[in-house]
Amino acid sequence: MDTYTGKIGLLKVREANTNRKMVTNCIGRLQIPAAALEEIGLRAGDRYAVKTGENDGEIVIFRTSNAKSKRVSEPHSVRFERYHFLEFSGGTCRIAAQDLDLTDIEFFVRDGQLIGQLPDAVLTTHSQEVARRRKEAKDAKRASKCHDFREVINGLRGAAAAVALDAWRYDMKERPTNVEHVLWVLREEGHRVSQISERLWRLDDVTANLGDLSELAQKYKGGLVLVAA
Repeated sequence: MDTYTGKIGLLKVREANTNRKMVTNCIGRLQIPAAALEEIGLRAGDRYAVKTGENDGEIVIFRTSNAKSKRVSEPHSVRFERYHFLEFSGGTCRIAAQDLDLTDIEFFVRDGQLIGQLPDAVLTTHSQEVARRRKEAKDAKRASKCHDFREVINGLRGAAAAVALDAWRYDMKERPTNVEHVLWVLREEGHRVSQISERLWRLDDVTANLGDLSELAQKYKGGLVLVAA
């Protein structure tokens, strides 16, 4: 992976936000090798945006069509090397309001975007840490859900699996959790239920499928009414 060394500087400012209230922010200035921007297809005159990266301490530079975005400046020569100078708002990158003299920053390309790793001297806001923790919790919950649902429907197929999965999706609170539970609820409420075939049931004097039985049982249990498919 090719890396590029540039510079980052920050200037603390007082400015009005969207509600016209004065807030303290910082304006960032990046000095980026022309070759780095060319690798992601950014050239002088193109519009660009800078945002927070996926990982702690990362900023992302990418091309955008937003008419309000800034344009890439013409390259300048610095010690015989060509650089572009880009400006951005520290607030959009969760960088705390601060002053920082030009400091080295490393860049690399990932998924067609230019990623900058903020130097240790740059202070980030608390919201970045909160965002990281939320992302970790969300990823962990997603992984747990994926594992759990396989256990819930293990050995079940079709509508029977749908009944179990529907109950699991709502944490099995006041919801029938399997076919036997559905039948027990309905019979406790005085219904006559018998199975006609693999897919059809007789509910009192009418023909029904397992989804119909599950929906009626959920009403009795006070849950949300969702038909199992």
